[in-house]
Amino acid sequence: MKKHVWLVAVLAVMLSMTAFTGAEAKGSNIVLGYTTGDGASYHSLTSYHSYLNAIAPDTYAFDQKGNIIGETPKKQLSYAKNKNVGGHFQL
Repeated sequence: MKKHVWLVAVLAVMLSMTAFTGAEAKGSNIVLGYTTGDGASYHSLTSYHSYLNAIAPDTYAFDQKGNIIGETPKKQLSYAKNKNVGGHFQL
């Protein structure tokens, strides 16, 4: 009798594991546009914004003393916001 209980328990565990491992995670893909703040980067953003759902502006750097230098790419962020790329931005 104990063998049958163990066998049923093992089969139940195996069936429950296959049910959870067979499920696929469903989520939206992220298509990230990398921008640098120059004219060519802005042109790419305006040309291909319909394929993007997020942007990563890289317009800052460090000087020799370790200070952050650069400017916020307001033109690119404003365009992305108007085209609903990347959600909400703080300008």
